Parts: sequence; C-alpha cells; structure tokens
Amino acid sequence: MKIIERVTSPGAPATWGGLEERHLVTNDRRTATKPTDLKVRDHWIQRANWQMNPGDVLGRYVIEIEVEGKLAARIAFDIVAERPTPAHTPEPNNELEDEEPDDADTPATPGGPRSPTPNQTSPGPGRTPLETLR
Repeated sequence: MKIIERVTSPGAPATWGGLEERHLVTNDRRTATKPTDLKVRDHWIQRANWQMNPGDVLGRYVIEIEVEGKLAARIAFDIVAERPTPAHTPEPNNELEDEEPDDADTPATPGGPRSPTPNQTSPGPGRTPLETLR
C-alpha cells in the first residue's frame, strides 16, 4: 500500500538527514516528505521513524499521512522548551518560637491543634504538616 508521510516544521531544522539527499525536502526546508510502501494489518499502520534532534525548531509541527493518495490523518503538536524545575526554597519563618502566629484563633492548649501530640496525624486547622513539626 502506498503511504506518504509529510512533516512540516515551524522553521527549517538544522538537517532532515537522508531525506535532503533524496530531494524530499521543500525549498524552504520546512517540509519533508517520505513515500513508503507499508503493509496494513487489521486497518493499522505501525511506524515510528520521526525524531527530534537538539537544535530543532520550537513551535507547531504537523504530520500528515496519505494512504493511496487520500489524506488519512493529520496530527498537529507543539515542541516547547523544557522548563527547569524550580528548586524548592523554604519561605522565611518570621515567627518567634514562643510567639503565637497572627492567625491563631484558639489558645495553645496541651494536645490541642497548636501543640501536636506524638500520635496526632492531622496538623490542625490552618497549619501545614511542616509547621506542626516546629
């Protein structure tokens, strides 16, 4: 079965590899076409030959698949820059150890929400688990 894969990038990549040597890339170098003969089994075509390379253009890509001259699929996706994971920086704690926080609605009583006991699993109202460990 005659299958044509066509990939269009938002800009010209550094290389399209062997497709350029076979003149299967448009003059603006944004679209590469790969004709193939593939077997269709139970209405499925399995193929995974496209890959991203360092330096490829970021943005919207479109892959079109033609089967016997008819458009069978169009897949659009975006390649975005990897966002670094922010390092966790604890917020400064301006409370003094013996001072009650401003949001304290209840007095600190032994075993109450402001003074956790060793078997208490809930941090209490308005508190985070880290605050209960102070």
